[in-house]
Amino acid sequence: MFSKISTRSEGWNQYIHDYTLAYPRCTITADGLVERDCGSTSWAFSLFIAWNFLSMVCEPYFSYLFRSTGGAKAIIRQEIRSFKKTWAEYSNPNTGLLEQSRLVPFLGKLNGIFEVRIYPTDYSVPSIVSTCKDIQKIAPECACSLDGVDAQKLINRTIFTDHLKI
Repeated sequence: MFSKISTRSEGWNQYIHDYTLAYPRCTITADGLVERDCGSTSWAFSLFIAWNFLSMVCEPYFSYLFRSTGGAKAIIRQEIRSFKKTWAEYSNPNTGLLEQSRLVPFLGKLNGIFEVRIYPTDYSVPSIVSTCKDIQKIAPECACSLDGVDAQKLINRTIFTDHLKI
């Protein structure tokens, strides 16, 4: 709710008044606080003023961090085409909407400026496993391979990974 208020910045007074709802426009049960849907005028105004103050104080710091880390990058035409192609691949062909069940695979397929990953693709589990696959088959009695993955290569890959780069 607060994100809607901060991003739209319109209609926030409606939210305040929704939270100040008082009797007879709300329900109060005999046992008191447990089953009531009434608001509190003092809490509503206090919380919204605190949120307004917090957003005024913190927003400039976040925008500074966003600009200083290179967060504002130009989107080139090729990246937009790639996004549209990926969207078309995962969206419903009849409606053009992305269904909830297809959201995670869609986000995983995005690349470039739209990429949504915790770490780079080179450090994903399938990428690490493929680089540690043993091309030469190791004898089954050797304990240094499991399902074709060379354990020594895997250990070296994880030890010598630049964790600050990730």
